[in-house]
Amino acid sequence: MAAATMSWDDGKHMRVNRVQVTYEDVIKSIEAEYDDDKNPKRHGTPGKKSDGVNLSPDEYITDVTGYYKTMGNEDAIAALAFKTNKTEYGPYGNKTGNQFSIQAPKDTQIAGFQGVSSNVLNSIDVHFAPLPSDSSTTSSGLSRANKVDAQGGKGGTSWDDGVHDHVRKVYVGQGESSVAYVKFEYEKSGKKETSEYGKKTLLGAEVFEVDPDDYITSVEVQYDRIFGQNTDVITCLIFKTAKGKTSPPFGLEGAQKYELKDNRGGKLVGFHGRASEVLHALGAYFAPSSSSSAGGTPSATH
Repeated sequence: MAAATMSWDDGKHMRVNRVQVTYEDVIKSIEAEYDDDKNPKRHGTPGKKSDGVNLSPDEYITDVTGYYKTMGNEDAIAALAFKTNKTEYGPYGNKTGNQFSIQAPKDTQIAGFQGVSSNVLNSIDVHFAPLPSDSSTTSSGLSRANKVDAQGGKGGTSWDDGVHDHVRKVYVGQGESSVAYVKFEYEKSGKKETSEYGKKTLLGAEVFEVDPDDYITSVEVQYDRIFGQNTDVITCLIFKTAKGKTSPPFGLEGAQKYELKDNRGGKLVGFHGRASEVLHALGAYFAPSSSSSAGGTPSATH
């Protein structure tokens, strides 16, 4: 029996933090977390596939595009994609049917969703709001960081830690044939912040600690297509610092290698990437090295 059709409206918020969609042949559900509302509500019913975006603190949505088609006696959203002031995410779902596009007017952002759902997502609309106040000026220089694209595969869900003052420790956990887990310990405005992705295994995690007067300058990312995975996954990570310290290889050698670094010799101040129960891709933010002495605050712009 088909689910009842219901209209819903998340309202207008300060900013969208995260969007998660589930889908099969069409989009089954959507949920969004907002800056001023950390309790997202799912609209629709769960699908077999899940994907979505985690926006960095200085990132906001400018466009929502997608496709819709008619199924029986109702319309359904077939695919969704999200464009931000920094990059594009998606499309998620199947690009079939009629295309649509919703674009935020100049100097505004998409800051809330509304629509109609049954056991699928039938329609979607948005709320516009002024640009978030931290999009142009922030005390820690978020808006001037150089974002280096994530390297690896396209699987999993995207995540983005944004920019911090320092990276203090990196934990890397190995799986059977890939990096299964990472944890980052940052310092921002004198406070410790941590984030972790993937899934811990019985092999545990190794740690690379950055000295107080040192900073990471590059990360060698190795990736490969391994059995059981539909896309490339990260197989090994190697970290290097300004003072010549190099980590051991965390993981197994991969077929493809890429060095995450800043062409201006900057200091690594944050990570972003994609993960599921393994690490699929890894990218980084760099701030100018001129402000990267211990205890300093990066002030760089993207």
